[in-house]
Amino acid sequence: MKFCRQIFPLILLLSTFQLSFGQGFSKDKKTEQYVFVDKEGKEDKTKVFDDVREFTETMAAVKSKRKWRILDEDGQFQGAPIYDDIRPWFGDYAIFKKGENYGVMDTNLKEIIKPKYEYIDFYHPDSSLVRIDGQWGLLRNNEFMPTSTPEYFRNPEIPIKVKGCKSNNWQCLNQTLIRMIQKDMLYPQEAILNKVEGRVVADVYLDEEGGVDDVVLVKGIGAGCEEEAIWAMKYYIEDIQPAKFMDAPTKSIRRQTISFQLTEKTKKAVNKYQKQKAKMVERRQQAKAKEKEEREERAREIEAKKEKEAEKERKKNQDKKKNQNLKIQQ
Repeated sequence: MKFCRQIFPLILLLSTFQLSFGQGFSKDKKTEQYVFVDKEGKEDKTKVFDDVREFTETMAAVKSKRKWRILDEDGQFQGAPIYDDIRPWFGDYAIFKKGENYGVMDTNLKEIIKPKYEYIDFYHPDSSLVRIDGQWGLLRNNEFMPTSTPEYFRNPEIPIKVKGCKSNNWQCLNQTLIRMIQKDMLYPQEAILNKVEGRVVADVYLDEEGGVDDVVLVKGIGAGCEEEAIWAMKYYIEDIQPAKFMDAPTKSIRRQTISFQLTEKTKKAVNKYQKQKAKMVERRQQAKAKEKEEREERAREIEAKKEKEAEKERKKNQDKKKNQNLKIQQ
């Protein structure tokens, strides 16, 4: 146990949280633009963008000259459309804007909903929340069912803002929030010892002033990681300018991802600890086995001694009885 107490602080110092951003782009600190990086790690200076939104498995949305396009992992633009806006993906679907109207496309860039709505707050094949002619409604099986304005916007017209980021710069916002959330986070000891890595995803509910109302887990990885991430999101997200819809502050939901990843040094330290622990367990098992064997040997010796004494006592009684019979006969 002494070794266990010593290694935990070491592991915590060596552990890091890797930002989800970074795969496929590098940031020019002078221009604050994003340069595409190919699979070999080389920058392609012909592909420089003002903003990027996170990858699906094979694509990213990139912004240049106020217009958005889709770029694949090989650095090739996909499809002819150029969009005025592309919002983060809802599973296998993304909301896009052409001109003044919004529509929905899938990962094959096929338009599932044509751009005819004033606004789309979220999309799901079974139910979508849209606005047309000033009226909000649920879209189910192509049938429009009027409803009230959403209490929380999943896809606000103007997203939340943080200090130091240009308006609507998704990557800057995402990185700033991650740094904010992770400033005092700890990698759970259970996760370290079990080498648990991955992403925790949660919906952060924000009020009209930018404060956190609640955090709801969407996807966890266990070993205490989701509890640590949710706690940090609740208490470390601050100084947020609220989202807006039609120029008015509104409540919003932001889906936030936090990555837990162990450094190679930490993994080596864990491996070393686990090997030492395995040896310690083996020694304890051997000691317990030896102790058990010794107990059984002592028990056999005691039993043999008792049996010997009992045999001696039986013989004594037999001799006594024999002598008594001899006296009677005389």
